[in-house]
Amino acid sequence: MVPSQHLWGQPRQPIGRTLAVFIIIFTSASCRPPVDPRLAQQFATTCTELANAATQRSTGTVIGLDGWYFSAAELQHVGAASLAGSSVGDDAVSSVMTVKHQLDDAGIELLLVPVPPKSIIYPDRVSAELDIPIPVPRLDAALEAIYTRLRKHGVNVLDLTDRFIRDRFHPEGPLYCRQDSHWSGTGCVVAADAITEVVSQRPWAGLLESPSVEPRWYSTAIRGELGRQVNGGSSSPEEVRLRGIVQVTERGITPVEPNADSPVLLIGDSHTRIFHAGGTYHARGAGLVDQLAFTLGAPVSLAETEATITAESNPLVFSQRTLPPLNGKRLVIWCFAAQWLLARG
Repeated sequence: MVPSQHLWGQPRQPIGRTLAVFIIIFTSASCRPPVDPRLAQQFATTCTELANAATQRSTGTVIGLDGWYFSAAELQHVGAASLAGSSVGDDAVSSVMTVKHQLDDAGIELLLVPVPPKSIIYPDRVSAELDIPIPVPRLDAALEAIYTRLRKHGVNVLDLTDRFIRDRFHPEGPLYCRQDSHWSGTGCVVAADAITEVVSQRPWAGLLESPSVEPRWYSTAIRGELGRQVNGGSSSPEEVRLRGIVQVTERGITPVEPNADSPVLLIGDSHTRIFHAGGTYHARGAGLVDQLAFTLGAPVSLAETEATITAESNPLVFSQRTLPPLNGKRLVIWCFAAQWLLARG
């Protein structure tokens, strides 16, 4: 549960907020910078080498710069895809289309929301060998190509990458945890805003039942799974900012529970559980499903099926299983780590 001692406080004013806001405005106002092919090649090669080195050390963590850690699996997928041929993504496109056809048959819309790789949003934190310009260019040509293919097949893909690059100096902190493979609480907020811009245009959006919920920013310390894999697990905790979405009831302040009867269903990997499910997911009431309850004005449904980003199994095999109950659903939001679109098999 969201710690009550934090809920009544005012949002912390981070040092350098003014500078961060200026950088955000500057980045948003600029056109997307061109990608130097030599930099793209160097980035792909560096990611692959770092991932291979981490694997040889029997660790899943790559130690980046300034306290940033990266998943070796992510860097392996990102690097290999950039160096591979045009067949990258064939399996992923087939899996996504299987789900889309099932939903089409049921008269339900699919919104695909891949979570951009952490290394694509913060490539300047991966290695000192990389000279990354600011504004950061997009170094995920393989993913962009897959998104284009999916759209040609009629899939509604919400590509968060440009928005995340624009907002990577967010006043409430980075969009990814430094010591964890997942996006941060701030990343959940930015993603929910982007999803709501799409969903609010639907003619049925006005049917969403609106409860009384409140956003409350607070700070907490976490130990991410990447940080636990290095230095014998002795890394210092990381402070993150979370926006708890709460209801004030007779029982006190409580998180907002998902609504199984909502016309909107969120499915996906552990990015749909981080900061929502508690326990190994660090907190409750501040994940993507919670932010959607606030930005959409109503709690949405959350599927209980899950695959984790660090598991060997690709969460896209979800398409080979039966979808959860879809009675009364109008929209399925499928959110998972974009790196899995680059995996083979």
